[in-house]
Amino acid sequence: MNIHTIYIAVAYLFLGSNVTQALTLEERISALESQQSQHEVEKVDSALNSPYSFSGFGSFTASQLTQDAVLPSGETNRLLVTPNSLMGLQFGVQLSDTTRAVTQIVAEGNEDFQTEIEWLFIEQQLFSMLAVKLGRFGYPVYSESSNGKVAYSYPTVSLADEVYVRTLIESIDGVSFDIQQNIASWDARLTVYGGERELYKRHENVDIAVTGAYGVSLNADNGPWNFRLSWHTVNEYDITFHDIDFPVCSGVVGSCPLQLMMKVKQFQGAARYEGENWYLAYEVSLLSSDYEYVGDIYGQSFTAAYSIATYQPYIQWGDYQTRLDDKSLDIGSNNRQQQSVALGLRHDFHSGVAVKYQAKYLYGFEGSDGLFNFYNSETIDFSDAWAFDISLQFVFDTLL
Repeated sequence: MNIHTIYIAVAYLFLGSNVTQALTLEERISALESQQSQHEVEKVDSALNSPYSFSGFGSFTASQLTQDAVLPSGETNRLLVTPNSLMGLQFGVQLSDTTRAVTQIVAEGNEDFQTEIEWLFIEQQLFSMLAVKLGRFGYPVYSESSNGKVAYSYPTVSLADEVYVRTLIESIDGVSFDIQQNIASWDARLTVYGGERELYKRHENVDIAVTGAYGVSLNADNGPWNFRLSWHTVNEYDITFHDIDFPVCSGVVGSCPLQLMMKVKQFQGAARYEGENWYLAYEVSLLSSDYEYVGDIYGQSFTAAYSIATYQPYIQWGDYQTRLDDKSLDIGSNNRQQQSVALGLRHDFHSGVAVKYQAKYLYGFEGSDGLFNFYNSETIDFSDAWAFDISLQFVFDTLL
């Protein structure tokens, strides 16, 4: 079945938000309204009278870097708001007791606030244990993948660049099967999915065409503890860069489109604990490519936060490094190793609204540019910097 035909059919139904994400947002708002600790939330009943739902989220972040460089998350040595800001809307309708239709529209600052359909799928509960999604959906690579763009849903200003920087696509067009089973006190979910995706990223000035994307994810949850293991592969990444500062483009007049075609495999493990006012999370990722400019990329991060009334101080550590084999070309854009430590404070001053303040120290190891000047291969003359952020983030969930 042509995926565009699916989009047209779903669009005519005027549809809405992901079940898992909607529950996440409702749970957090409910917890704040009842003055509970933010991470000690109970399940709420989302089976409301109206079959229609409307919700949304936003994040407006002012960022500045102390050095003359550009980080993947958008910080530069000028105070900027646009790169880290975004807005999203979700529309939904419960077509029957077992069928739900979903769409999510997102406008990101680093994409000039051009609207993008992030999700557009129909979800059908086939049996008590088995559900299927058909259309465009977020694939489960990371522990926050079900609401990765909803910055309000996690303590820090943003997810760690050291882990997420190589996530080139965040949703695919295809089919996904979810198998759920209770094992003792644990809820287990096995997800198997496959599809493709084409998109243009304005910020990186790159066209991406993904074919043969598929993977499997195992998620286990018992309330305070959550674990996830994932494996994801892409048979062909067709990536075309435009107007970039790259060694092979030296001396080229005008546009220098550079095309990479590669296979990618990605492994990821994550663990999260939310209870007794604590939020603890650890993620580790390995991305391996057969392309000589990419090699193997390792990323990991650890986050710890503690809730005190409406305040939540936190600390986050990240580590990133690339490893090339002996036959690979060792160029500046790949010889990267970086660690960072962020100290921050979250303040939930209103139901569904939070302000976050953060200072992050980044250090590039000797012989490496770290993730400084990520969008070109220019050599830098410094090895460390501070990044400062202040962010206003919100969610809302209202019946149509």
